[in-house]
Amino acid sequence: MSKPLFPSRRTSGNLLFRFAVISDTHLRLPQDGHLTPWKSQAKGVERAEKALMQIGKVRPDFLIHLGDMVQPVPHIPSYAETAAFARQLFDAQPYPVHYVAGNHDAGDKITPVTPAHATDAHSIAAYGAAFGDGYYAFDHGPCRFVVLNTTLIGSGLPEESAQMEWLEADLRANAGKRLFFNIHYPIFVGTADEPSYYDNVEEPGRTRLLALLTEHAAEAVFAGHVHTPFFHGIGSTDFYSMISTCFVRHDYAEMFHTTPAEEFGRNDEPKLGWAEVEVYEQGHSVTYRRMMTADALAPALSVRAGRSASLGVQLRTAWADLNPISINGPVDEFVRRRVRNDYVLLALWETGLRDLRVPLDDIADDATFERLCWLVSIGHRLTCYTTRTDPPEATLAGRLSHLDARTELIVEWLRIETLKPAIAAFRASVPGEVALACTVSASDHRKDRYTGGYVPMSFGFDPSETDMLLQFHADFGARHDLAYAFRFGPEVSAIDGGESIAAFARRTGTRATVNLVQIGPDPAAMPEREADVIWRLCEGQLAGAAHPDIVFHCDTLIDQDRGYFPRKGLYDRRLNPGPQGHAVRKLALWLNARGAPSDFEKTTDGLAFTIDGAPCRLIRAGDRIVVADSNGTTALAG
Repeated sequence: MSKPLFPSRRTSGNLLFRFAVISDTHLRLPQDGHLTPWKSQAKGVERAEKALMQIGKVRPDFLIHLGDMVQPVPHIPSYAETAAFARQLFDAQPYPVHYVAGNHDAGDKITPVTPAHATDAHSIAAYGAAFGDGYYAFDHGPCRFVVLNTTLIGSGLPEESAQMEWLEADLRANAGKRLFFNIHYPIFVGTADEPSYYDNVEEPGRTRLLALLTEHAAEAVFAGHVHTPFFHGIGSTDFYSMISTCFVRHDYAEMFHTTPAEEFGRNDEPKLGWAEVEVYEQGHSVTYRRMMTADALAPALSVRAGRSASLGVQLRTAWADLNPISINGPVDEFVRRRVRNDYVLLALWETGLRDLRVPLDDIADDATFERLCWLVSIGHRLTCYTTRTDPPEATLAGRLSHLDARTELIVEWLRIETLKPAIAAFRASVPGEVALACTVSASDHRKDRYTGGYVPMSFGFDPSETDMLLQFHADFGARHDLAYAFRFGPEVSAIDGGESIAAFARRTGTRATVNLVQIGPDPAAMPEREADVIWRLCEGQLAGAAHPDIVFHCDTLIDQDRGYFPRKGLYDRRLNPGPQGHAVRKLALWLNARGAPSDFEKTTDGLAFTIDGAPCRLIRAGDRIVVADSNGTTALAG
């Protein structure tokens, strides 16, 4: 397994240009209110105008609309008038706009189970009169942008074969150019071999199109229709499905283990938006702009482009699993769709969470391993943990090497003497870095500290145990090239603990990981003050930036609102960013613009530190938290 499954996606070189992507505006005229019963859709024009205003501020070279410009389909009498209104709105922008045919614009794909009028000669002609060619291509810099009408694929209409013949000829004629495909229907949503249903491209055209993407090493495919982010990588190609400016496809609200937002999930406003795409000399970076948030146009983090947070996260959720969506018309009354909740990946990328901690068992699953390889090609770094001391089989060890992953081995410290032979054998069989951690429980080696009540089952050495570890490392750890994993409970300052662990790492010549816990003391209560958690995350991020050889993982990405030790994560149960996520992102942006902090001192209102000798402050007043330097103050919370 020496050859990477995916070439690097990390950007390099100069920024060449940027463009914007918008999708599923579903514009309608006031007299067409009867077409849709949802109040959110009455805001379609207002929301499209808001998105266009925001897009104008980033000054893209051009805009691509991925289809469903309008709500009425071509067989509805108001289609032409609505399409003319849409063209007037979009064409008034100070940048070129390129249109993609959606199913509302050119008719549903032809299958026995599509709920609206399928594409036909009338639909194709009406679309052409309103928006122009259904398939075409244009160049910008070294890139070729290909636009296809995916409603034609599988139709059997003469235009289907004509489009495919044109595509194959165009790809041959433009060999060597970087290719960006723009379509409405996603080629697939969950897996490339999924059955045909309302949301994907029909076979056999799907397989033929995927083969062309692979043959010509397309760089990216942008799709609309599902109003939901789904992300994939195949070979050199990244696949993005776009969010909508108008409404959320509320059938996909089933992905969230909580009650849906307004209109049964359709009017989940933080999920509305558009995308900004930066194209570099090598690679590209996509930022999904959540248009209804106050900081929709804030500078963006990007793991691909090296703009990351100095804080990682444990992926506790089943992030790579395919989840069934209940069978329910009108879109799918006959097929059970299986999809991943890729709002998890969107959360990682928009918050710049590069460092990920996952169970070692994750990489034993073929599909999850492949997805992790793709994330590593993007720029993520992995820590895989296990409590099993038996050496992993050769395939698993090979996968760890392929991922360049750190391995955490978690053991009962009370049994450390008897476990040493097993630890040595484990270390000898595992490539890369191995960090040793101890279990944390009421029966661990620190049991004299516990006086009753619940103790969370966790892992990691306490910073106060470095003297013990210095002796262990001298006697055993150094011989076996071990690193160490620590745990910072609520009582441990991430700044003080970070300094202690950094000193230990320097003395031993090792690296370290830190489990930065977000739980409170009561297993039956949610911690009351969000500001306490935000302060802790900010401290952890400052410590991570100050000590780049120590990887800090916060322990909760998504709110834990059930089970033991409920706690706030960075995102809520609908995977919309919460106050903690906003604070982490804002501080990451602030640090990326300045550099590594040092010289920490506690003050009466927070922390003082320096960056390249310049004084800085992290200040807390009640629930308000700000970071400040000579350039001004940035609010992180409150």
